[in-house]
Amino acid sequence: MAREKYKFRMYQELARSARTILEKASALAEKSPEDAARPSHAPESPPRRMPPEGEAGDVLELVEKIRGIVKDAYGEAYDACPVSSTGSGLALLRAAAIPCFGAAESEGLPGEDRWAVVLRQKPSEMVAGLRPLPPKYALLPEFTAAINQNAKTHPRAFVVPLAGATYSYHGIIPAPVAMLAGAHTEPTLDAVAAAAEACLPHLSAIIAMGTGIPGCGFSPVDENGLPELHAGLGEIASEYDVPLLLDSSTAIPFLGPDLSKLKVAGAVFGPFGKGGPGIIIGTEELVVPLLEMSPGSGSHGRGHSVPGYGLEPHLPGPHFLVETLELVRSALEDPELFKKAVDKLYDIAVEELSPLKDEFKQPLLFRKSYETLSIEVNYEDTWDDGIGFPVFSFRDIRHGTHLIREGLKSMGAMNISVLDASIVLQIPRKTLAQAQNPQADLETLRQDLRSLVALLKIIGEEIGYPV
Repeated sequence: MAREKYKFRMYQELARSARTILEKASALAEKSPEDAARPSHAPESPPRRMPPEGEAGDVLELVEKIRGIVKDAYGEAYDACPVSSTGSGLALLRAAAIPCFGAAESEGLPGEDRWAVVLRQKPSEMVAGLRPLPPKYALLPEFTAAINQNAKTHPRAFVVPLAGATYSYHGIIPAPVAMLAGAHTEPTLDAVAAAAEACLPHLSAIIAMGTGIPGCGFSPVDENGLPELHAGLGEIASEYDVPLLLDSSTAIPFLGPDLSKLKVAGAVFGPFGKGGPGIIIGTEELVVPLLEMSPGSGSHGRGHSVPGYGLEPHLPGPHFLVETLELVRSALEDPELFKKAVDKLYDIAVEELSPLKDEFKQPLLFRKSYETLSIEVNYEDTWDDGIGFPVFSFRDIRHGTHLIREGLKSMGAMNISVLDASIVLQIPRKTLAQAQNPQADLETLRQDLRSLVALLKIIGEEIGYPV
C-alpha cells in the first residue's frame, strides 16, 4: 500500500484497519512459542534483606528513618514526607507551594493573585485545577479538571512551550501531541524567565516534569553532570525566590541528579511507580508543615488540612513504609544495582530492534532513564521529512483506539508503555522483591520487545510505512 500524503488520511486508514491490526496481533501472540513461554509472574528473586526487628510495627520510627536517609543524601535543609499515593503527593506539594484554593478568597488571596509558570511537557497531576493562560490550553488533559469548578479561586498557570518542540495534532481521535525531542534548552529558559517576570508580583512557583522522565526531551548536561534545563529552572526559581516543583512520580529517589544542586524545592517520587505510595522530598520550608499535618507522623501531627485546599496528608501503612524504606535505602547505598540493570536493558533494546528497516530505525532516539528503571525509544524524528510512523493521542488512549497500546495488551507485553512518540520499556517494580532484583525480568522484557517489533511491522504494512 502507498503511503498517504497527509497525516489525517493516514489516521483515517488506521481507523478502518484497526480491527485487522489487533486481530493480527492477537493471532501472532497465540501461535508464538515465545509467548507461551512468557512467565505469568516475575521470576523468583533471591531473599531480600529484612528490616531490623520492630521496624515494621512503628510508623513513627519508619518515617523518621526515611527522613534521615533523605537528609543523609541532600543535607539538613531537606526533608521527606511519605504519602499514601503519588497523586495525593502531587496535590499536597502544589497546595503547600500555592495555598489559594477554596477558602483563599475569604483569606484575601483570590486565585487570580497566585501564578505558576508551567512548562508544557507531559500531562501532570501537579497542575490539575490550575487555570491555564493562554486560555487555548484549557482543553489539555492536565487542565480540564478546573473547567466545571469555581475558576475564580483557582491559581493561574502561565504555560510555556519548550522552544523547538512541536505540539501538532495526531491520532485516530485527533488531539495535540507533545514532541519534545527537538527542544532547545537556552531559548526555553529565556522564555521561562520572561514568563516569570510577566507573572510578578504574583509568581508563586515554577512547575516541570522531573529529570529523566521519558518523553520529556533530551536536555544536555552541564560540566557537573546536571541536566541544563533543570539547573536553569532552579536558578530562575532561586532568583525570584519561588519554589521549583518537579513531578517525578514515576521515579525512584537518589538514582538521578542531586536535588539540592538543582535547587529543587520539592519533588514527588513514586518508588514503586506512579499511583503507588509516594514520597514528597523537598526543602524543610515546604515539607515540614506537611509532616506537621500528617496524623501519626510524630511531628505533633494533628491531622489538619492544607489551608484552602481541604487536603490532608495520609501516611502509607506500616507494610508500605517498610518496603519504601528498604527501596530508597538500596537506591542510596547501591545505585549501581539499578543502573547495571538499565544498562543491560538498553543493550537488549538495541539488539532486538536491530532487524527494523533503516528508514524507521535510523531516526530512533534511545535513552536510558536510571530514575525510572526504563529505556525510552523515541520515534518523533520519523516525521522530519514528511509523514512518519503513526503517533496516537491521549484521546486514543481513553477510547481504546491507541493501536500500539491495545496491540501490546493483546500480545501480553505488559512492560511497555507508549505516550505520544515515546515507547518506554519498563523494568517491573510493583513489589520490593522486583525492585531489589531488577535483572530478574530482563528476558521477559526481551520477549516484550519482540512482540513490539512484530506489532510495529503489522501497523507499518497497513499504512505503507517500511518497518
